[in-house]
Amino acid sequence: MFELLFDNGGGITLITANYCHSYDRPDWAAADVVGILNGANTSNWDGNEPEFRRDRHPEDDVMTAAMARSIREGGPWKQHGHAWDEFCAALAPSMTQDELLLAERAADTLVDLIRFLESRDPNHPEIANLNKIYGEILNAAVRHIPRVNIGEVG
Repeated sequence: MFELLFDNGGGITLITANYCHSYDRPDWAAADVVGILNGANTSNWDGNEPEFRRDRHPEDDVMTAAMARSIREGGPWKQHGHAWDEFCAALAPSMTQDELLLAERAADTLVDLIRFLESRDPNHPEIANLNKIYGEILNAAVRHIPRVNIGEVG
């Protein structure tokens, strides 16, 4: 269906059967990939740059259509580099304001619980687990703040 080549200079090349385009903005690449995942036909898109069509380079990070679909559906991704990470963050589903508020409330509750446990027993065995959960909530929320929901573009 398509593949994305992430070069080591921050560039992204989208390659389909009939379309090729090079991006220097990961969010724009993600917006086009969302269009393709939603069924857009690239044969009539402006900006076709066949001169950028190329084979994979050994230093490229490669993302397949299946990997992109998984990320768009909320699946995890491994960090590779700045452009890759920005692309994945833009491609991933956005949290709603209500979901962000809920995450903030959960984080606040965990902080209160951690402080309570520390006041009773600074070495309480659950403090480390709660701190880990707190960090995971913050990391999940930070990946989604604030950003345009590209699923609604086009």
